[in-house]
Amino acid sequence: MKRNSIFALIIVCIGILMLLKNFHLIQAEIGGFILGFAFIAIYIFLGGRNKNYTIVILCISIMLLFYSLFKNLCKYSNNPILLLVLAATSFLLTYFIHNFKKDNLSFQIKYWPILLSTILYVFSIFLFFIQRSGDYSLYFILKYGWPFILICLSIFTLISHIAFKKNN
Repeated sequence: MKRNSIFALIIVCIGILMLLKNFHLIQAEIGGFILGFAFIAIYIFLGGRNKNYTIVILCISIMLLFYSLFKNLCKYSNNPILLLVLAATSFLLTYFIHNFKKDNLSFQIKYWPILLSTILYVFSIFLFFIQRSGDYSLYFILKYGWPFILICLSIFTLISHIAFKKNN
C-alpha cells in the first residue's frame, strides 16, 4: 500500500471518530487517546526521528495524549495553568524522543523544544503565583509585559538568524 493510501485511511478513521463523538456515541477523552495514537502512527509512518519536519506531529500527539489522560484522571483538567504545564512537558518529551541523540543538528534546531518548554514552565509558575496571591496588579504587568517579551525574543531570533546566514 502506498504512503498516500495509508495516510488517507488514517484521516478517514479520524473523521469517523470525530463523527461518532459528535453523535455522542463515544466519549471525547477516548477520541483524544485514539487521535493521539493516530498522530504517533503518522509520525512513525512519515519517518519518525529520521525527518525533522515530523517533530510537529510528535508534539501534537503527545499533547493530545497528555490532555486526554489528565481529562480522565484530574478534576482540574480545564485549568489553564495545568494546560501550560502539559504543553511544556510535551515539548520536553519531544526533545528527548526526537532530538536527543542527534548530533548533526544546529543549536537552534536541536534545542528549540527545550527553550519553549522552559518558557512555558516559567510562565505557568508565574501564573500560579498570580492566581494564589490574588494580587491582580501582577496580571496587568503580565498582560502588557508578556507581549513585549515575545517581541524582544522574536527580534533577537531574527537578528541571530540573519547573522547566522551572513556567516555561512
